[in-house]
Amino acid sequence: MENNNDIRITDESKAYLKETAAWASFLSIVQFVATGMVFLGGLAVTFTGAAIKYALDMPFNPALIGIVYIIAGALIFFPAYFQMKFASEIKRAILTGDTVTATGAFEYLKSTYKFNGIATIVSIGLVVIVVPIVTISAAIAAM
Repeated sequence: MENNNDIRITDESKAYLKETAAWASFLSIVQFVATGMVFLGGLAVTFTGAAIKYALDMPFNPALIGIVYIIAGALIFFPAYFQMKFASEIKRAILTGDTVTATGAFEYLKSTYKFNGIATIVSIGLVVIVVPIVTISAAIAAM
C-alpha cells in the first residue's frame, strides 16, 4: 500500500500565505528602517564618544555604547532579510505554482524563526548572567 503524504495547498491556504507575505514584507521594511536608524545612531555615538566623554567627564568612553548599537543594528538586519526573502519567494511561488520556489520560501521562514529563537535563548542567558552580577555589584557599592 502506497502512503501518499504530499501536502496540497488549497486556494484558502494560498490566500493565507499571500496575506502572510504582505505582513512579512511590511514588518521587514519596518525592521530595515529600524536597522538604519540604530546603525546611524551607533555611528553618531561612536564618532562623538570621545567629545562626550571629556565634556561630561564620564568614567567610560560612550563610543562603546555606539559599538553596541552598531552590533544591534546588524542583528536586526538578519530577521528582516529572511522575512523579506520569504515574502517575495512565497508570492512568486503562489503566482507560478512552483514547488521549488515555495520550498525555498519556507526555508527563509524557518531561518527567520531559527534566528529569533537563538536570539531569544541568548537574551535569556544574558539576563540570567547580568541581573545577578548587577544586583551583587549594586549591593557591594551600597556598603
